[in-house]
Amino acid sequence: MNTPFFISWRYQRGKQKNPLVTLIAKFSAIGIALGVAVFNCWLKCDEWF
Repeated sequence: MNTPFFISWRYQRGKQKNPLVTLIAKFSAIGIALGVAVFNCWLKCDEWF
């Protein structure tokens, strides 16, 4: 369950408790977004060759 909504919700909840949790949640969200983008690009590039 790594939907952007769930990550942002977890990020909002973590903000009240611990700054470190916020940082980890933020970077995990960015990492997942980058991973999905790179994976989609790789799939498209794979179709071309």
